Amino acid sequence: MAGAGFVILFVAALAGCAIWSVIYLTFVAHYLLTTITDSSAGNDEVHYPSEAVAEWWWKPVFCLWIAGVFLIPASLMLAPLLAIQPLIYVICLAVLLWVLYPIGLLSALYTQNWLYFLHPRIIGRMLRHYGALAYVHLMTMLAAVCCVGVLIGAFTHTFLWALPAAFLVPTTILFYARNWGRFAWLSLNFLSRTKKTRRPWRDILAEEAQANRPTSEAIRP
Repeated sequence: MAGAGFVILFVAALAGCAIWSVIYLTFVAHYLLTTITDSSAGNDEVHYPSEAVAEWWWKPVFCLWIAGVFLIPASLMLAPLLAIQPLIYVICLAVLLWVLYPIGLLSALYTQNWLYFLHPRIIGRMLRHYGALAYVHLMTMLAAVCCVGVLIGAFTHTFLWALPAAFLVPTTILFYARNWGRFAWLSLNFLSRTKKTRRPWRDILAEEAQANRPTSEAIRP
């Protein structure tokens, strides 16, 4: 009887954990995508629409789809590293996904096409702002490392680490989305100038007239 009771409790806990994970992932995907799209439009504040939770079902699927697009080929490509050292394999895979995932996410949002996850214009604009690109990667990586460290402490040392983790995890997600959204706005609406060249006054006046128009490109949901 004791064994049967333990099995029932285990199955119930497993089902509850699965349901909670789906709900949590849905909210994470919603706030991630909304923050990115609003930030890429140049908004100083992010406005979250008052939609029903049932209308968010596609957002976690979309985020996981982009991750899977890069995860499966990267895993196969780095598979020989497993014979050398599994830790090296995990580190290389994590770094590769960290670099490619935001590019795929922004490309798919910009084109509104789930199959267009490497947009050449997005990539070209990002690379032209290589200084800002490095800054965004550095700042988001530092925040993610702190978040992972707190989570490891909560699972391996004491449950008290879960208190700062409960605050740090959502903050890191919003910080990540805000930085990449603002970088997308910068990449799409501004061209980096590496050389100072003398231009005709006609071109300068045309640019000033164009700048007075309240139009700008943005990542759309």
